[in-house]
Amino acid sequence: MILLELLDEDPRVQGLALRTLTETLTRGDVFHTATAPAASYVAAVLGDPRTLAEVVDRAPQEEVDLGQQTPFELRVGLLARLGDSTVEALRQRSRPYGDAEDLEAFLNALADRRAGLRDTDLRAAFGDGPLRLRAVDTLHSWGEDVSAFL
Repeated sequence: MILLELLDEDPRVQGLALRTLTETLTRGDVFHTATAPAASYVAAVLGDPRTLAEVVDRAPQEEVDLGQQTPFELRVGLLARLGDSTVEALRQRSRPYGDAEDLEAFLNALADRRAGLRDTDLRAAFGDGPLRLRAVDTLHSWGEDVSAFL
């Protein structure tokens, strides 16, 4: 249900789905059996126009406590979450917090999507948006020459 809500027509539902997905799949930086298929789905839908929706991922009480959050494109949030999770998975590779198989499955799920994500990463790396540095780091981790971005 959470994955389907990422593509909901209501940006409030999409934002809360992003938050729930993040909290559920990598709680405590532990990769679970469901993390790899969910990451694969997220990577597959990045090109969907519904991911261009402006969302917030704060719960209503957080909006009261912390103030109103500046909306951001769901696609930006999804890419950031994938990037953060990838960095964490690579960091844990030698000493995983959970099952090594789940962590490797996550990395393999994204490796299968690498070719499709390369163009998206290149566009972000050449841009000046919030994902520029994450995109450059990602390209570098894939063995790409990133000297043009530095």
